[in-house]
Amino acid sequence: MNRSIVFLATFCCLCGVLHTQTNVPDSLAYQGYQRKYLVHVPPSYDGVRKAPALIFLHGGSGNILSAQNFTLLNPVSNRNGFLAVYPEGIAPTGNGGFVWADGRGTGADKLGIDDVGFVNTMIEALARKYALDTMRIYLAGFSNGGFLVQRIACEANARFAAIASLGSTIDIIQYPRCRPGRPIPMLLLAGTRDPFVPYGGGAMQGSVPDVISSSELFRFWTDNNRCRKQIDSLNLTDIDTSDSSTVTVFEYTECDCNANVQHVRINGGGHTWPGVELPSYELIAGQTNEDVQASELLWAFFSRYTLCSTVSAMQEPPAPARISLYPNPATGMVVVEAGSMISSIQVFDLRGSLIRQQAVFSQQCAFPAGTLIQGAYYIAVRTSDNRIATIRFMVQ
Repeated sequence: MNRSIVFLATFCCLCGVLHTQTNVPDSLAYQGYQRKYLVHVPPSYDGVRKAPALIFLHGGSGNILSAQNFTLLNPVSNRNGFLAVYPEGIAPTGNGGFVWADGRGTGADKLGIDDVGFVNTMIEALARKYALDTMRIYLAGFSNGGFLVQRIACEANARFAAIASLGSTIDIIQYPRCRPGRPIPMLLLAGTRDPFVPYGGGAMQGSVPDVISSSELFRFWTDNNRCRKQIDSLNLTDIDTSDSSTVTVFEYTECDCNANVQHVRINGGGHTWPGVELPSYELIAGQTNEDVQASELLWAFFSRYTLCSTVSAMQEPPAPARISLYPNPATGMVVVEAGSMISSIQVFDLRGSLIRQQAVFSQQCAFPAGTLIQGAYYIAVRTSDNRIATIRFMVQ
């Protein structure tokens, strides 16, 4: 991931002046730290016409350099004229790498780092220094960076026209608390054989919470955006039959604010960046799909959107459903009650795996907790007015 990749400078003629791509290192003071970031400026940028920006958050143990080499995003920036921005984490992991405070108890979390605030403060600095199109700011991240992306999407998303996370999902502690407050175009890319972030949810390596599945995160965003139409899944052409993987694309449309949600599933893919093969990294991370280039997919998705600022989109989200559950702890039947009609319930274990689900057409329902093994669970209750609430309960 840290191999040096030399890019040939390209030139374009604009208003009689030649411009070349440049990498501009920069930093800002935040929380008593001097936080680094780098701006890749494409050849077409002239400082007059406003340019969109794509902010990319590196993975754990990554840095500014590895983020560029791992994604090959700069050539995509050059071809499409957007600023590619690479902020860097602050908590060191060794070998020149850093980790983000994504809310899962990482080294940066333990230091009290506020990376959500840092990313938003960096955008303010960018707007002062560049001709930035503030209606077209996009956020993407991979792995640890992707987990931070989801945290930002839940907590402080107002500046972003569209968001994407790759090789990541969200943990079961933050998931019930996620309140985006508006529809956001969302792209999720994940490999079904990712050895680090399990596609089906569950435990991860290290002392971090379990995560929900990629399909559950996809469902969350389609619900949040109030998407009404699921288009047929699309199996992309298997261009490289030697990469032991294929690509299937799922998408929901007719969403509020036209905020479509897309899930790119890499069938057989690992914890890798499609289209950028790093053989030594594959030994621990799994297969790299060569049928698509993830950076190209990102821009193809992002370029559809400008920041939605309609009144309806920026309203506060509906309050969570008012529900109660008893008895808790439970040994036999568990009763769930809501202030409005319940449409469905889902029971998850702490790994985020779906254990039980059922349709309901009343304000009260019961299910046999005695069929569950002893331990802790979450129940997600959806009401007929599309409100959701989650409660943790114990089975004895």
